[in-house]
Amino acid sequence: ENRLCATMIEMLNVEGVVLEPAGALAIDALKDFSKKEIRGKTIVAVVSGGNFDFERLPDVKERALRFEGLKKYFIIRFPQRPGALRDFLELLGPDDDIARFEYLKKSARNFGSVLIGIETKDSRNFDLLKANFEAEGVQYQDITDNETLAGFII
Repeated sequence: ENRLCATMIEMLNVEGVVLEPAGALAIDALKDFSKKEIRGKTIVAVVSGGNFDFERLPDVKERALRFEGLKKYFIIRFPQRPGALRDFLELLGPDDDIARFEYLKKSARNFGSVLIGIETKDSRNFDLLKANFEAEGVQYQDITDNETLAGFII
């Protein structure tokens, strides 16, 4: 389902074509074949887009970004002290963008749980970000691929 969303967004961004999910299946299925397998063969892919609800576009984009590894969600144990946010921002790379920041539990404790959504231009940037988390002792959990938890929180 997430890969299909990525195909829909790719067709919109590259070709300027709006496809409904069922209409994008043929294009998406082509990704299962290597170029060598289909070279020299006639391939027909029927696509359609008439039954797409544009109000769902943000959800489709969200799923596509997560599938492509360009957006991740973390639950981070965040210190409750002046300058903590500034220190955290120093861990981000130049192409990393905070797409969501939400305290999950508000209390007067020294630490609180924070949901942070981070979007980047290259999925490999998350390797560096996680290495920065580890180096600085940031306690985090990547919940991006946990469909149950993500469904409740994201």
